[in-house]
Amino acid sequence: RNGTPKAGADGSLRQNDQLVGSIGLYNFDPGENFVRYGNSGIVPARTPEPVTDRADIGVAQGFVEESNVNPVLEMTRLIMVQRAFENTAALMRQTDSSTDEAIKTLGSK
Repeated sequence: RNGTPKAGADGSLRQNDQLVGSIGLYNFDPGENFVRYGNSGIVPARTPEPVTDRADIGVAQGFVEESNVNPVLEMTRLIMVQRAFENTAALMRQTDSSTDEAIKTLGSK
């Protein structure tokens, strides 16, 4: 097949003005629970329903969907959590050491 594939607003995929496939559009409740799928995917707990009225929903060719995650912010938060964990672990080691010293001191009397 030759020609550039094009996506229509209704989700149709055309090549050389012939329909070669379509993109499935589905509705789901955003507040619904999701289930892990594989290593990095999630799926709704209930099967989503196909969109039947595409008047307000569509596909736009040539647009890039942006991530809903700010990687710099999330990396900063990860570093903060890691540092807090390290500080807590150091405090726990220090407390254990103090307890050991107290037991040795009191035990020798």
